[in-house]
Amino acid sequence: MHYYCMSPKIGTVWSWGTLLPFKGFEVDPISVYRLWIQRKMTARTCQMQLVECRGERAPDLCEKIRRLEAWRQQEEEQQQRLEVLAHWEKKAWRPVPEIREWREQYTRRPHPVRYKFLVLVGRSQVGKTRFAMDQWGIERTLLVSCEGAQTPNLKRFDRAKHECIVFEEIRVDMVLKNRAVFQANTEVLTLGQYAVWLFHTALILCTNVWDVSKCSDEDQEWLTTNGTVVEVHGPLWVEKKRPPPQDLVPLCDS
Repeated sequence: MHYYCMSPKIGTVWSWGTLLPFKGFEVDPISVYRLWIQRKMTARTCQMQLVECRGERAPDLCEKIRRLEAWRQQEEEQQQRLEVLAHWEKKAWRPVPEIREWREQYTRRPHPVRYKFLVLVGRSQVGKTRFAMDQWGIERTLLVSCEGAQTPNLKRFDRAKHECIVFEEIRVDMVLKNRAVFQANTEVLTLGQYAVWLFHTALILCTNVWDVSKCSDEDQEWLTTNGTVVEVHGPLWVEKKRPPPQDLVPLCDS
């Protein structure tokens, strides 16, 4: 109870005691950690207090806080991105025969053993990501940024919720290093400390560059066999026709 009264909780203006924590009495790291769990202490303050504890469990608790905070931040950023996408103006998309054919594999019965991924290649601002998100709907699609990564982060994948995964800024080398992921076959995959089952999940890859010229013949054959590549040369949406201004007075013959 003494530490609780002296601890730097959120909203604390001033505290005083005859004995100071860590110097006048020992503090159990779990007591500090519980204050963060109860949202009475910020993550940064909690970690600094755990360092002062110098207990055997302090390093593990600091690392646990770091991981949970990183996960929370990712979740918040993802939710913000989804909210932005949801408020974008609804667009009518151009029909693309190659994509229509690619989607048909998900309606076949019996199910194929594995599914082809879709690659949308084109310059920025042609609607690749938004088009991909609209294929199964924003709420049923997981958006994953692959910039600078060696393995896609699929910790937020929820099979009960997500029917499609959109990979942004993906590279050819990442796909080749994670072939099992992009085949979406019947196997359960272990990625680091978590497992995912991507069978029958649509995988759409968005990138500005898809250069396979430096790949071996074997790798090029694998990419061709397991993927459908669509080059996007212009906006994927259909421009709406603007109505004529209402304040113009038509010319009359004199």
